[in-house]
Amino acid sequence: VTDVTDRREWQEALRAGEGRLRRVVDAATDYAIFTLDPLRRITSWSPGAVAVFGYTAREVMGRPGDLIFTPE
Repeated sequence: VTDVTDRREWQEALRAGEGRLRRVVDAATDYAIFTLDPLRRITSWSPGAVAVFGYTAREVMGRPGDLIFTPE
């Protein structure tokens, strides 16, 4: 028998933290907030990012961050 209590508590804390981050990103309307995964693909996009960059979340999710970080 293996006690998985610590693992479950850690996983629940991680889920709660991800939920808090999601609420912050979704509520950000005055600032462009977005996240990238390790392969530089866009994984989250705030309403403020829509206002700043003009792309909807549907248009950018999963696309390379180079869309935003251009040489200019």
